[in-house]
Amino acid sequence: MARIFTRQELYNLVWATPVWELAKGFDISDRGLAKICARADIPVPQRGYWAKKDAGKKVEQKALPPRGLGKDDEVSIGGHRVYSSYWWNSQLPDNLSDEEIRTKTIPARPVFNEDLQTVREKIARIIAKAQFPKKLIKPHRFVEKLLAEDEERLRKNQASGILSYSDKPRFDSPIEHRRLKIINTLYTALETSGFQPLTPPSYSRTLGVKIGDQEVHFTLEETTIKKGQFYQETSDNKRSVKTHIRFQISGHRISDDIQTVWEDKENDKLEKQASAIVTELIAAGEVFSRIAQIERYERGVKRKAELEKKEQERILEEARKAEERRRRQEQARVDGLLSQAAAFRQATEIRAYVEAVQLANKTDPNPKTDEELTIWVKWALMRADNIDPVKSGIYKTLDEDDK
Repeated sequence: MARIFTRQELYNLVWATPVWELAKGFDISDRGLAKICARADIPVPQRGYWAKKDAGKKVEQKALPPRGLGKDDEVSIGGHRVYSSYWWNSQLPDNLSDEEIRTKTIPARPVFNEDLQTVREKIARIIAKAQFPKKLIKPHRFVEKLLAEDEERLRKNQASGILSYSDKPRFDSPIEHRRLKIINTLYTALETSGFQPLTPPSYSRTLGVKIGDQEVHFTLEETTIKKGQFYQETSDNKRSVKTHIRFQISGHRISDDIQTVWEDKENDKLEKQASAIVTELIAAGEVFSRIAQIERYERGVKRKAELEKKEQERILEEARKAEERRRRQEQARVDGLLSQAAAFRQATEIRAYVEAVQLANKTDPNPKTDEELTIWVKWALMRADNIDPVKSGIYKTLDEDDK
């Protein structure tokens, strides 16, 4: 089961308890816990920290830095999580049980102290030293891989002499070569700024970069390509290098807070807008992260409310059933009481009847013999005693069902 902490919570833990000791409680290695902290930008005590502290020497506790761009404010330790989500996400039953979710206190709604203008200023400082190569002299490793695949296709075609449509070189047309140069510029700038470009598929249409914990995808297509239209790049020298290209950020968390589309203009090609595009790609990662955290919070509130409503309904249903049981029990007691009262009356009537028979037999001109009457009276009174709840002691069981 995954254990979920905010960065602040985990920071407090690793500075209150040695990592090796804390890791045992999570059933992971101290190295594994240290790596988790490193990925979340959570500093841990240096070697010798605890020995110095125990010896009463002065030690320094490193401050928790702000959350990184695009990164989550929570950390998962152990278990398995399908995607970033808080402990109460209803789609992740292996995090916590419904009961744990229902009884936990909802954390405060996420608050982001920096506005996007401040974020963009921070990004500008980050990419100030980034590399924006304009040529493919030393291509990014992913672009180099695409070029190598193209060379291998060309070699096979030249060797076989048969040039199939699907095996044509894909990047030797002017427009595709330009696309590769733009991809190379963006990927190199992003990586030298500390972010991880995503490996493009061999057909290189869907591209992306990982900003913190968020994947930001984008496309580079000719402006004539319609949205959703499949496009397989192959060599086509008729497609001029002057063909206009559109850069577009994609994803389900697109918001009005970020610019998502850039297009070639007569005096402002995409190459000249590379810095602005990289800035907005990184900003998009931060925006996606914020939206994800708010969505997670809202899902959590909704899930907790659903569970609380369900629990309330369960309590009400149990109360209804308990009341129904009480009414049934009370009715059973009344029915039992009435039944015993009726039996008592029957026993009384039998005894009165026996007396009447005995009196009548004395004046009867043709009476029963004393022996016959004695046998019958004994039998009748015995039946009356059996029926009589007082005589038989049945009355003592009146409230046994309530004990």
